[in-house]
Amino acid sequence: MQYPPTDANLGELLPEGFLEATAGRGMVWPRWAPQKDILSHSAVAGFVTHCGWNSVLESLWFGVPMAPWPLYGERVNAFELVASMGVAVELAIAKKSGLPFVEAAEVERAVRRLMSGGGSLSSDSEGRKAREKAAEARAACREAVGPGGSSHEALQRLAPQACHLMPAVNCRDQYLAEIN
Repeated sequence: MQYPPTDANLGELLPEGFLEATAGRGMVWPRWAPQKDILSHSAVAGFVTHCGWNSVLESLWFGVPMAPWPLYGERVNAFELVASMGVAVELAIAKKSGLPFVEAAEVERAVRRLMSGGGSLSSDSEGRKAREKAAEARAACREAVGPGGSSHEALQRLAPQACHLMPAVNCRDQYLAEIN
């Protein structure tokens, strides 16, 4: 797997004049971005994502709809996000040299649909539906980890058992004291 450079020179990576033309209107982050901080910002209306599990969970946690661009084994995640969950708009992916390839116009189309409902103000727009479903997912995620939620309850059952399996670590009493 190849990771992006941590010291990228944007002037070398981007088309000539791009940075000047977009100054003050957007941002290009040349290194690994603080994804959770970005997704939690109220100005973020959509996320073009490779559909890795952490990216999907973080997007759902913050209620951000997605345009899935799966790179490797994430195709099932992408399909489920669009078809089953409805928290994403479809991004048409072609194959070039055996790799997933997306035309710039397709990225633009998906982003416009996320941002404005595809140019249509109709009440049944795909973008609006994805935003609504993402907001519902956000509420469900937060409910699950709250008191009485499914994740909270599962961890309450798991923690004592895990402590029992590690007798050298006396964590059971500490855990029970913290939750009570």
